[in-house]
Amino acid sequence: MAFKGTAGKSASGASMSKYDVEVEARLQALEKDYHDKKITFLSISVDTDRDAWLKMIKDKNLTGVQLWANGWSSITELYAIFGIPRFLLFDENGKIISTDAPRPTNNDIRDLFDSYLN
Repeated sequence: MAFKGTAGKSASGASMSKYDVEVEARLQALEKDYHDKKITFLSISVDTDRDAWLKMIKDKNLTGVQLWANGWSSITELYAIFGIPRFLLFDENGKIISTDAPRPTNNDIRDLFDSYLN
């Protein structure tokens, strides 16, 4: 596993709605605040238009690891993702901590991060 040894927060979503823009801004703030910690931020898009997804990454200057699932694929089935955005949290060994972690707009996410990083 490429991210073994770091805790991970995974977000699944699609192109940005007004709400998603706020979530993404808060997610980027979290990434900045935790950049020196052993945590990997991984976003998985279920968009079907890869070119639009790539353009959004560039236009929004998105950070973290950005992956494309090409629609509702096996990853959404594997983690029972039935709506987006969805936030998952894994420990440094890849074990699931939460399949419904608090969103970046909820300050509880910082307490959850801190409890696993300390």
